[in-house]
Parts: sequence; structure tokens; C-alpha cells
Amino acid sequence: MSRPLSIFIPHSSGLLTDHRSHGDGLVAHGFIKRLAERGHTLYVAVEAIDLARPLPSNVHLRKLGGEAKSGPAFRLSYMRELRAWYRELRRQTRFDVIHQLNPVFTGMSLALMGAQEPVILGPYVADWPVDPDSGISRSGALGKAASSLKTGIADMQQQRADALLVTTPKAEDRIPSASRLRPRIYALPHGLDTDLFSPIPGQRGMREKDQDILFLSNLVERKGVLDLVNAFALVALTRPAARLIIAGDGPESGKVRALAERLRLSNNVFFLGKQTREQSLELLRHCAVFCQPSHGEPYGMSVAEAMSCAKPLVATQEGGLGYLVADEGGLRVPMKQPQELAQALGELLGDPARRAAMGEYNRQRAIGTMSWPKIMERLEEIYEITMQQRSARASA
Repeated sequence: MSRPLSIFIPHSSGLLTDHRSHGDGLVAHGFIKRLAERGHTLYVAVEAIDLARPLPSNVHLRKLGGEAKSGPAFRLSYMRELRAWYRELRRQTRFDVIHQLNPVFTGMSLALMGAQEPVILGPYVADWPVDPDSGISRSGALGKAASSLKTGIADMQQQRADALLVTTPKAEDRIPSASRLRPRIYALPHGLDTDLFSPIPGQRGMREKDQDILFLSNLVERKGVLDLVNAFALVALTRPAARLIIAGDGPESGKVRALAERLRLSNNVFFLGKQTREQSLELLRHCAVFCQPSHGEPYGMSVAEAMSCAKPLVATQEGGLGYLVADEGGLRVPMKQPQELAQALGELLGDPARRAAMGEYNRQRAIGTMSWPKIMERLEEIYEITMQQRSARASA
């Protein structure tokens, strides 16, 4: 970048955090911290803040949203306060870009209509598949009307943006007019601390006796954890030394435990509950295979972290995982297919050389395409392009 920028971030995440188990908040913190460390000045609107360590002094935070906690009342209050803060700052600050981070709440940047600076939205992650049992799906015409209204507002928001960032090609399902807006769409994965998420120092290769499969996510059905327990019952028939480590908590934890007991897996399946970042890192470093059998995972940050720890992967091929998991780094299976999932897990548990090769490929890919230095270089390049294009249009 030729010079430090002044960046206005109208929304970072529902929670901006550097230590809590909140994916969007951790990713937003990573972007904000790294941009600040590269000398840029940031003005960041947030809903809630929980930081264990202060951000650099060139990051200015403002909590917005009033008394309402959620719903339309909160959104309108937030947008009013956002526009007022932007106008206040513009009297004394010249911004270079406006960047609304993920999640890009529908319509949020429309509060800044008329802004002279280029507007960047994202990175977007893919959408979860439509749940037929959700309230919107079961609400008939009213639900369809609400969904259409949301899509229309999102389209309006994106049409006015100068750049749209997507973590994987699958994330284009969040862009209603993707084919028309493709010249403004840029690929940008979430950044990753590859120094922190790294293999055990001095570890080389994989051993046959390493037989731990790790699931690290919320215990909800759409994460595929029930499919994994069913698949592991088949794996355990031929690999009695294999263990399934389930790390996380959620509304269906009782259902998952009951299934494991019913399948007589109590000696092979271990429930660790919710994990800190440090505990998650240790689990990633010591497992033999990382498994993410989600029903259409939008991205897969824990998969990226496992890659950085040089672990082989078994994941479903739907959603963002189909792009995140390469043939050289893991095995992809159809969702909701425990038998195929079991076959893939068994293949890797029985082949330590293949696991080691996949892990090494994943480690190098993470460093080369997802490390924060690489992501920052690419983001600054996108900033430069959008500023030049906006300047060219203004002078035309």
C-alpha cells in the first residue's frame, strides 16, 4: 500500500472479541487488528465488545444500537446512530474507504447512502441451505414475502457497493445478482494466524497408533454430529483403538450423547464440552483426522485452523467445505451419508503416510493463501483498486 488509509467500518460483528468462542467476532477482530498493525486508522462501529487485550491506539470503537437488543427496532436504532456518527466524523476526518465486515447484515450500509467513499462489503460466507422446518419455511406466503423483501434489500445494498468479497465461490449464493456484479466480486478467505495454529514443534509424519478423530463445533444436527456418531460406530467395528473426540456444546448435546450410548460407544466417544481457544489448539494439534460433516457449512473456520495445524480432513462436499477441502488435503463425502463417511475415516486412519502428506499439503496451503500477511496484502490491493475506480468515475 502506498500510504496508510483511514477506514470507516460501519459494522464488524454482533460481538467483537479476541478470546470468546464467537466465529464472526474473532474473524472481525483479526481484520481490524491486522489493518491497524499495518498503519491504517480505523473507526469501527460495534454492537458488543469483549476484549481480553486492547486494540492498537489507531482503532477507534463506538458501541451503537441503543437499548433494543435485536430485531427491526435494534437495526433501525443502529442505523440512525451509525449515520449520525459518520456525519460527525466526516466534519474532521477524510475517509478513504468504507468497509462493512462479515456478517454483512442486510441493508446496514444503506444508512450511508450518498457517501463519497468507495463501499466494500464482506467477506461473505455461503448461506446455509434452507431448513424446511424453520419458521420462515413453514410460514407460507408471509415467509416467502419476507424472504423476497430481504433479498431485494440485499440486492440494492450490493448494487451500490464498489466491491464484494467472498470467502469461496459458494458464497456467491449470498449475492442475488452475482452474474451481473461479477467484475466487482473478489475472493478473500478469512485470515488465519498460522504461527499460532501450527503443528506440534518437531513433529514429523503420522503414526499408525494415532487414531483420534476430532469434531470441534456446536452440537446441532446441521453440523452433522449425529451422522458422525453413526459413522464412527462402523469405524469402531474394525478399529477398536479409534476414538472420537467431540469438543463443543449445543442444544442437541443430550441427543448426541444418547445416540453414542445406544450404539454402545461409551468407551470410544469422549465429550469434552465447550473449549477455550487454547484448548481447541491443543486438540487440533494432537488429533489424527479432523472431521467436519456439516450439512452445507457456509465456510469452515475450524477446518482452516486444522489445515494450518497440518491435519488431514474428512468433510462433506456441500457449502464452502467443497472449496476449502482440496483433493490433496482430505476426503469429501456427501452429507447425511454415514456409511461413506465411515469409509473415508477408515481409509485415513489406516494410512499414516497418506495422512502425513495431506497434512503437509494443508499446512503449506494455509500459509500460502490464508495467513494474515497474505490476506492483508490482498485486501490492500482491493482497497487500491476500488479507490482508483471510484476516482476515475468521479473525474469522468
